[in-house]
Amino acid sequence: MKLYKVYTSIFEFVAGDGEGKQQGAAKLSIEYEKRDPSVPPPTKYMNIVVLFVKEVDASLAKAG
Repeated sequence: MKLYKVYTSIFEFVAGDGEGKQQGAAKLSIEYEKRDPSVPPPTKYMNIVVLFVKEVDASLAKAG
């Protein structure tokens, strides 16, 4: 958090219809505010969050 004033990951998971007509979905939003304009976007952190969502997806697919 030395580079960003705010860094918030927001996860929304929507279940499917249970009949196979509509699959579930995951929506990911990342809000951040740089401490200084020269600070790069938090790409490294975004990649970690994307990997997390993919792991959750794989786990849910196995369970279903």
